[in-house]
Amino acid sequence: MAIPYVTLGSILRWLGVALVVTAFAGYVLWQSRIFLTGPVITVSTPPPATTTAPVVELAGTAENIVWITLNGRPIGTTPEGEFKEQVVLEKGYTIVQLEAADRFGRTTTQTYPVVPLPQATSSSNQNDTQL
Repeated sequence: MAIPYVTLGSILRWLGVALVVTAFAGYVLWQSRIFLTGPVITVSTPPPATTTAPVVELAGTAENIVWITLNGRPIGTTPEGEFKEQVVLEKGYTIVQLEAADRFGRTTTQTYPVVPLPQATSSSNQNDTQL
């Protein structure tokens, strides 16, 4: 059986092909992470479960998204994916809902229930005198 004749040129050619194939496979794996992870919402300041404030703030980041909504209303993000929004609470039980979708149509939702508490009123009847 004859041993094939191997030259430096053929070795370099095969190494070049292997390098291109490896680079392409790495690129495909790197880009598939977006598909594999889907849309991600990370809330850094969630609204409190109970509050006396009429307005709460919701802030965080969103990754791999094409749109994001807060209670059905589209909100904007910075180029880094950061968002910060104010939510006006209605009387009674309020649900604050974030929803986002990626370019493949997959969605994720985060829900935060908030119960507004009545504000404490200070009684300033010290000036009232009884006769």
